Amino acid sequence: ASMEVAKEVWAMVGEEHRDNFVVVGDVAFLLHGYPIFTNDTDLAITADSLHKFETLAKLDPRFSQNIFGEWSFESRRGFRVNIDFLDKTGEGGCLHKCSDYSLIDGMPVATLVDLAIAKGGAWIDRQNEKDLYGFKCTVKTMTEEMLNFKGLSEAKRETLGDIMIELEGMRGGGVASGN
Repeated sequence: ASMEVAKEVWAMVGEEHRDNFVVVGDVAFLLHGYPIFTNDTDLAITADSLHKFETLAKLDPRFSQNIFGEWSFESRRGFRVNIDFLDKTGEGGCLHKCSDYSLIDGMPVATLVDLAIAKGGAWIDRQNEKDLYGFKCTVKTMTEEMLNFKGLSEAKRETLGDIMIELEGMRGGGVASGN
């Protein structure tokens, strides 16, 4: 149902917003082929794309908005899926700027590199094992596909450095000593 939401929102926003929209989070993992569970859909989107979505979603009974402005979608199978809109520009703080994407089923989806950085950063912030698992799976797939972390922005390099320090601390059984 979560992938259905991503496809429906993309259909509403449309091709002219390709550079203003990208599927992120666990649905992006699903679209890249990972068997992962999620009960929401995370979309990185700009204000223009969000405005277009909101205008059209108000006319579609499958979409609803609660009093806090949060959107959800009723799937064909009767599942209600929450939609989390994240700031694609990276200025909102919780997401680095999404400047690249993979086209999967004609839809812009976060690259494996961006997913690795996002999951690793989320793991540092939340200490959630699901985020660490997502980071490890992404790096494993990147290795299999001969992808690497070259060419990262400064902010993404800093996040990757923080991830590596945290991993080294786990391996050493405590805080990394820096030696």
